[in-house]
Amino acid sequence: MNQEEFDTFLEHHGTKGMKWGVRKKRSTARTAYEKSPSRLTDAQLTKRIGRLEKEKRYNELNARRVSKGEQMVTEILTNAGKTVATGLITGAGLFAAKQLIGKHAGKEIADFIVKR
Repeated sequence: MNQEEFDTFLEHHGTKGMKWGVRKKRSTARTAYEKSPSRLTDAQLTKRIGRLEKEKRYNELNARRVSKGEQMVTEILTNAGKTVATGLITGAGLFAAKQLIGKHAGKEIADFIVKR
């Protein structure tokens, strides 16, 4: 390949008709409709409602089953997390209140008001 051929040589990497920086629209889990329901005929609306009801039923039938043990462990961990978070937030609030009162009214008054 000489210099002239090299200068005029064109290579294409990609799909024919592909635009730079444009990706294909990905499908969503639910059926999405562009037209608002008020602009549909009764037949079109009935068809779409039927489709959505079938999708809902399908998802309910294929829902992941949670065992009693997993459900119990999840509940225990959730409650424990809430208890710990509540304790931390309460402690931080008391500490902040004590610091603020101590700064403005004195350490002895702050210790008296915010008993630990």
